Amino acid sequence: MNFSLKLDIEGQLSTDEEDIVAAFIDGELRGLGKVQLLPTFPPLGTQYRVFATVWQRYR
Repeated sequence: MNFSLKLDIEGQLSTDEEDIVAAFIDGELRGLGKVQLLPTFPPLGTQYRVFATVWQRYR
């Protein structure tokens, strides 16, 4: 599953490109994404997003 996220840390949207989002299911790492600056047109302003793919392990 793919996610496009805005990382909110205690009410502040992250603009730190060193921040990482991790997804865990039952304690097992299932996905990662880093904060990225998106190229946008001036009316949209500066936007930072995390793009992450989270996968399911089939048993």
